[in-house]
Amino acid sequence: GYLSGPYFRDADTGLYRPMVLATLTVERALLEARPWLHRAVNLGLHALAAVLLLVLGRRLVPERPIVPLLAALLFAEHPAATEVVAWIVARGDSGAAVFSLLALLLALSRRPAALFGAAACLLVAMLFKPVAAVVPGAFLLVAVNREQRRFRDLFRPATVIPLLFLTVPGAAAVLLPRAPRGALGAGGVGG
Repeated sequence: GYLSGPYFRDADTGLYRPMVLATLTVERALLEARPWLHRAVNLGLHALAAVLLLVLGRRLVPERPIVPLLAALLFAEHPAATEVVAWIVARGDSGAAVFSLLALLLALSRRPAALFGAAACLLVAMLFKPVAAVVPGAFLLVAVNREQRRFRDLFRPATVIPLLFLTVPGAAAVLLPRAPRGALGAGGVGG
């Protein structure tokens, strides 16, 4: 049946993506089996990712507004992106993109409440698709480039604290599904 394939059943296949499963299950319950509606949700997520890329780009390159606009348009319209919209289970790509971009935007604000939001967004992104693990590295590159920092400046609290908020949920999302069965006690993730 619908939920019995290896994609959804366990993490041993390397395809542990519970947010994909959760969103598709909710959609199936609410919208029934209408593939065009699943594709419409995928299209909406892809469009939202393009808008977030534009917002992030404008924040990083405010003096050249055409650059982020062109990057967002290329992202939105590139032929490689058709699979993300047309293939229903490719929801993981768009979901990871949306929540990764949100995590970066929130982490760059460096407000304490925003850091918790960034951590939550990264965790959701990682649960859509583990490739979101690159977000802490992207934050580090942006922080270095944006503020023209030297390597030794990377160890200041203004960079380390947001980086920790981004790293911990990502590590948890990757490592917890791999825990041996029962490792976290009865009823835990591995139990």
